[in-house]
Amino acid sequence: MAKNVIIILSDQHKWDAWGRYNTDIKTPNLDRLAKEGTVFENCYCATQPCVPSRASFMTGLYPEVHGVISNFDTLAPSQTTWAGHLSENEVQTVAVGRTHHIDKGFDNHVRVPTGDSYRINCHDAKMQVHWAKDAILEASPAKYDEYYETRITRTALGFLDDMHRSEEPFLLYMGFLAPHAAMTPPEPFWSMYDSIDVPKPDYSESEYPLKNRFGYEAMQEVTMEQHNRICQGYYGEISTIDSCIGEVLDALDNKGMAEDTVVIYTSDHGEQLGEQGIYSKGYCYESSAKVPMVVRCPGTVEGGRGSQELVNHLDLSPTLCDVFELDAFKSSGKSLWESLCGGKNVERDYLYHSLSNCQVIRNDRYKWAHTFMEEGQVYDEVYDLLKDPDERNNLANTAEGKSVMNELAYCYMELAKYHFSTNVKDLHGDSAKQPRLLPFATT
Repeated sequence: MAKNVIIILSDQHKWDAWGRYNTDIKTPNLDRLAKEGTVFENCYCATQPCVPSRASFMTGLYPEVHGVISNFDTLAPSQTTWAGHLSENEVQTVAVGRTHHIDKGFDNHVRVPTGDSYRINCHDAKMQVHWAKDAILEASPAKYDEYYETRITRTALGFLDDMHRSEEPFLLYMGFLAPHAAMTPPEPFWSMYDSIDVPKPDYSESEYPLKNRFGYEAMQEVTMEQHNRICQGYYGEISTIDSCIGEVLDALDNKGMAEDTVVIYTSDHGEQLGEQGIYSKGYCYESSAKVPMVVRCPGTVEGGRGSQELVNHLDLSPTLCDVFELDAFKSSGKSLWESLCGGKNVERDYLYHSLSNCQVIRNDRYKWAHTFMEEGQVYDEVYDLLKDPDERNNLANTAEGKSVMNELAYCYMELAKYHFSTNVKDLHGDSAKQPRLLPFATT
């Protein structure tokens, strides 16, 4: 029976960008996790970008409730996180690496220096805006043993040694920057994809009028050669973190801890990587909103299973409470633990996802994205994910699409009733404003 948890959270990992779905990408350790554990094939982050997503990840609350709706917001001191809840109940909690300042409640948080992982500051636009003509896409100057993700992993494994000797239950969180830009993996993972040839999806601007946002024009100028270099860097970063995951799995095996430890791998949001003709994240499409999530604990968690349940990051909080046999604190998630252990599946008919100007709700087949545009206008997109998984045929103006919107609008009202109906507390003091609750059905 599990008594420990290791959570590995990457940044910007597209849900299908690993060996399970794309054999061009070498991920033997993620593949091993999938073989020995359960893969949630339909897992969504609660929101985008990084900081709001992590706030939902840690609290089990929608951004409309916790109030963090941009990367410039901070989580209020009054908010409860699973890290704090576990710590208050005598579970050791340690965070190593990238948390994007959403680290409330951990007993310890260790920041790891990037060293020489990047030729210039990793926050420089030439590193971050990976679709630009002058983007730096190359091998890292650092060797694998000195790379940022490897430093995080080795530091975390040092804590694993200490916590293993203490024999008290623990949760160890590891936060990676990869595969978020900078897309400059160390060798041998850059050269591993030297000869890659990835088709660049062909989308016209007329198909998707909402693409007129920051960087869209430059995205249309990405050549086939540059697209391949972007994919080379992105795939190389994924293989880098895969190698780090392998070090964690080997350490658990060597210490005889595998059957005592739940390993969870997921990411804070996805990456378009050319899908819909765009790059980065912050969109309603599957490549941005959907994320990988794999859970393993040999002898407890069902192995070799691909679950089609609709799940999201809000479910982590009640799941962790079940792992440690603690009472759950208030959240909007549903525990996945019974499902993971071969019991009853999660009962959920629809999922909700929101962005700064867009709300998304989907059921097991259809998805409706409702976007607020300038001058009070709105734009609707409805996709049949069963027949149209690439989201190219917008059904919003068809009889089928209008029927879907009517059905999903009812689902949204039900969700709002149970999760958004109470007054949001003043989170940051007397002068603060309440976070907004976005109206969905405005058409």
